[in-house]
Amino acid sequence: TTDTGSDPRVADTDGDGFADRFYVGDTGGRVWRGDLPGADRNSWTLTPIFSVGRHDDATLAVTHDRRFFHRPDFVPTRSETGSYDAILIASGDREDPTNLTTENYLYAFRDTDVSTGKDPADIILTEAQLVAASATHDDFEDITAQCIGGAACPDDTALATGWKLKLAASGEKGLSTPLTLMEWPSSPRSYRQTPAPPPAFLPKASRRSMRWP
Repeated sequence: TTDTGSDPRVADTDGDGFADRFYVGDTGGRVWRGDLPGADRNSWTLTPIFSVGRHDDATLAVTHDRRFFHRPDFVPTRSETGSYDAILIASGDREDPTNLTTENYLYAFRDTDVSTGKDPADIILTEAQLVAASATHDDFEDITAQCIGGAACPDDTALATGWKLKLAASGEKGLSTPLTLMEWPSSPRSYRQTPAPPPAFLPKASRRSMRWP
């Protein structure tokens, strides 16, 4: 069993003043999406959208025992391949601060279902369904040695699931909520990023900054 060790990130996606969606991570390395499309609670749903921790690893290795203790950031975005909501979250076990074995990452997941409300048939019930949905650790494009290391960034089509950035220092953990800063272009009609991509800062505990690929 796993717990949700953090507060959820709540969003009002249609601007009507009422929360209609939320995202929350758990201590098993999963991130969940909740939809609240109206006052009727029978229409509310909760489903995992990706899994990158011990449930995604058949060996249950400590190296992959990634846990989420802080709420994610929520960033509505438009790219060359369409609109999506970016969900950014960093793994790190705050209850085991001396752990030097687990490989932690900052993840940016592309949630392309930007409308609120889920059909019951779309609810993911098993880990196998998550694997089939391309929503596990290996499905994220690793930009640690590309964008951040100075090499060319992957193109937009390579980021269908999203990207991951390894927290490479020994024992490094994400111990706060990520903060994403967007630099909007001059035209108010466009949500595309400017030629100089906006920075997305890592949790304060890591004291690193990165450029959005």
